[in-house]
Amino acid sequence: MLWNNYLFIIVFLFTAILVLLVYFKNPRKKSNPIIAHQLFNIRIITKKIFIYSILLALALTVYVAIVLGFTIFIGAENRSFYLRDFIPNIVATIAIAFGFEPIRRKLEKITDKFSFVGQYDLGEVTRQLGVSLASSTSLSEALRSMMEALIKAMRLEFSIFFILNNEQNEAKNNRIEVIGAPKEKLVEPFSEKLATYFKALQEPIIREELERDIRENKKIKEVAKGKAAIFMRSISVAMALPVFIKGKLIGIMMMPEKKSGDVFSAQDWRLVSIVLLQTVSIIERKHLCEEDQMKSEFVSIASHELLTPTAVIEGYLSMILDENFVKVDPVVQKYLTRAYASSQRLSRLVKDLLNVSSIESGKLTIISKRFNLKELVKSVQEEVQLKALEKNLKIKFVANVKDPNVWADPERIHQVVYNLVSNAIKYSKTGTIKIELSEENEFIKTSVRDFGIGMSKKELPHLFEKFFRAQTPETTDIQGTGLGLYISKNIIDLSGGKINVKTKYGKGSVFSFTLPKDKPGDDTKMMQTKI
Repeated sequence: MLWNNYLFIIVFLFTAILVLLVYFKNPRKKSNPIIAHQLFNIRIITKKIFIYSILLALALTVYVAIVLGFTIFIGAENRSFYLRDFIPNIVATIAIAFGFEPIRRKLEKITDKFSFVGQYDLGEVTRQLGVSLASSTSLSEALRSMMEALIKAMRLEFSIFFILNNEQNEAKNNRIEVIGAPKEKLVEPFSEKLATYFKALQEPIIREELERDIRENKKIKEVAKGKAAIFMRSISVAMALPVFIKGKLIGIMMMPEKKSGDVFSAQDWRLVSIVLLQTVSIIERKHLCEEDQMKSEFVSIASHELLTPTAVIEGYLSMILDENFVKVDPVVQKYLTRAYASSQRLSRLVKDLLNVSSIESGKLTIISKRFNLKELVKSVQEEVQLKALEKNLKIKFVANVKDPNVWADPERIHQVVYNLVSNAIKYSKTGTIKIELSEENEFIKTSVRDFGIGMSKKELPHLFEKFFRAQTPETTDIQGTGLGLYISKNIIDLSGGKINVKTKYGKGSVFSFTLPKDKPGDDTKMMQTKI
């Protein structure tokens, strides 16, 4: 019995040493252990105590279970000392040694969900990012891949990237890429002076250090430094990193504090540096900056050139079809009507391309003013009534609001309502399309319900992406570009509202968006917003 106790202690210590050697065989041990393993971080210490307590309990349980199992099934009286004592201990040692690491990783993932503290493999993060960047075909795709990698690894709530245009040595904000935070969060405009300040500094800016510098030096002459601190605080970011390609500032990436509240570690800074270098290298190699700008300019120029002739064609056809202008043979009128409908479709497509170009270049303008949303929806209903009748569809409009006034751009909102109702008609075969206005706190909600094809859950995440169209047998013959919802979402986001969808395949969809209510005394005011 005494020998059994000694054997148990020897085997258990051997197992513990083996496991610890496997665990600490890590490149991080070359650095300062206090920094590498965050020894003074109470949250980390608590997590490790919790994890290793469970692991110790599991190890003891496994050991006892294996030894008892051998004792019961092999038999204590009929076996030699070798089989009775040594083999169970060897089996327990192997089981604990090989099971330790997978269980530890699983426990760490579980605790990370509650504490927001997680460790990441630097090599794995950069490898996955490399795969994602390799398939990027635009500047936006490359930047979003980079931000997603940092958000996931460092446990951030969001990330913002201001893409800049460098014209005549002046850095101007072109457009914004945001992940994890709505664009309306960016209440403060990104001024050209701030861009110039970041361009001159050419190094990361920590908001806390910036604010401390301002407090300690009250006579500070750098006004831009104060503005940078105010701007960073207004959008809740902790640090800003200027991004250069061939000495040219292409943008500024901003990140908030970690969800855990921990400071950025040396490993975090190393990750950011490597990820930035990796992304810049891909952008430079693929010439994504130049291609992105050329593509946007080409679409804009081509759209403008197409818009004039299509408008002329549409105008002349409209005049010919006007009964008071000239008498047309019924057969000819039928063909002219089709030509007129096609010219209208072409005109809408050109306008959509212009809107996409404006969105991507950060030049989509929203001119907000007071207007009656109920009257606007009625006008859209009248416009699409003929389309609905052609498919034997009814359009029902209900306004459950006392005051239908909202604060937005009426032309842009007309475009959104028209897109949603047109889609409802397009994807419905029979039944009724219901448009409803309702109040929702400080907003007015517009809903468009149809009982058409609907969509599957896997399509929802891509619904508001550019050029996305659902691919089902029912939609193959339905015409469309996949731009309407993309444009609508950007318009609603810029208007301070939100757009949502509820759908079920085969049952139909409900698209809804909110707009802020008009405030008393705002009828004479106008507000111009640009991305």
